[in-house]
Parts: sequence; structure tokens; C-alpha cells
Amino acid sequence: MKNIKFLLPIVLSFIAIIICSCGGSRNAVEDFDDVTASHQRIAVLPFQTTINLRPKQKEQVTDQQVYDMEIAQGKEVQAAVESYLIRQKLRVKVQSQGVTNSKLKDNRIDIKNMLDQDPTKICQLLGVDAIVSGQIQTEQPMSNELAMGLNVAKAAASALSSTLGGVARGVDTTTNKGNCSLSIMEGQHGDRLWSYQEELSLGAGSDVQDIINTMMKRGARNFPY
Repeated sequence: MKNIKFLLPIVLSFIAIIICSCGGSRNAVEDFDDVTASHQRIAVLPFQTTINLRPKQKEQVTDQQVYDMEIAQGKEVQAAVESYLIRQKLRVKVQSQGVTNSKLKDNRIDIKNMLDQDPTKICQLLGVDAIVSGQIQTEQPMSNELAMGLNVAKAAASALSSTLGGVARGVDTTTNKGNCSLSIMEGQHGDRLWSYQEELSLGAGSDVQDIINTMMKRGARNFPY
């Protein structure tokens, strides 16, 4: 009985997150070390996020509420990737999310469309040698907090939870699937130096940091810096 109690948290932790074994792909330029030899500082940008709600789910929320959820989710993924990277033994410094987002806001950069921005200009205004950018698409919000804790009407959030088959505490993400891609863009010419893509399947009870940690450990663990 004691052994079962000991193993239960471990089993639940594996159930909480499932990363599809569809074979994430990653690519890096052959001369990465030479090109980035002088790099000292990088920044992680807010992720460009799309939440692909079903038609009936969209009826329960406004376009602005979906927009707010996507912005919040993009920042949560940004924070999770940054948190993962600063725990690694990288040869470059990782600029804090607060500094990065403050500079983006001061320069009126639309963080909802980060992938459309000129990476050379973004690096220049952020004062970094390269940026880590990415895109993530999910069928539902990645965390209960996004669905229930945003500055939107509680009734709408509750209706969204009900429509998605959630429980009273939040959104049930058992069948939440999506994909995530990351890239390193250098600031001198705007070249893509490294990219990684993974399909995701999010289990109930998972949070954004756990999801990103698992994804990075699986496929992006060979982060070239």
C-alpha cells in the first residue's frame, strides 16, 4: 500500500503532460558557433499564439476575449521558455521578460504579430544579439488561469469552461492538441540560425511551464548556445 502511495504522484505527473511522439524536427546552420561567436545576450519574445476554438465555443466569448487569451498565453509561453533557458548552462545571457516586453511596448511593437517583425530591428531596439521567437497553436487555452483568470466576464469564462467540457475549477484540457515552433534569429542580417517544431498533446492538470519544460527537454535540449 505504501508503495502504491509513493508511485501515485509519479504516475499522475506522466498523465498530466503527453508530448506526441510524432518526431519533432529541428535544424541549425552548420556554422552556428562561428556566426554567434561574438553573441553575449539574447531575448525571448512573446509567442505568436492562436487558440482554435470550435464554432460553438466561439459563441460563448467575444473576439476581444479570445484576443486577450491569446496575448496572455503568448506571454506565458515566453516566460516558460525563458525560465527553462536561464536554468541551462548557456554561453549567453538571457534578457528578462520584463525588460523585453517593456521595450516592445515603449516602441509600440504589436506582440500579436511578432513573426511579421524585422528581426534586425527587434534585436536593435532590445539591445541583444539574437532573439528566440516562436508560434504556438492550441485547441483550447493551455491553463485554467487563462480561461478563468483573465479580465473578462466571469459568466463568459464559465460558459467557455462548460462548452469545452471543463469542470467547475477550470478548463479540462484532456483533448487539447496543438503545435509549437521556435527559432533563433540573429540581429545582423536577420538570418534564421536554428529552428525546432513539435506537436503537442496536453493532458489534464498540466500547466504552461511543465509543457514547455517537457518539450524543451525532448527536442530542444540541444539548444545551440
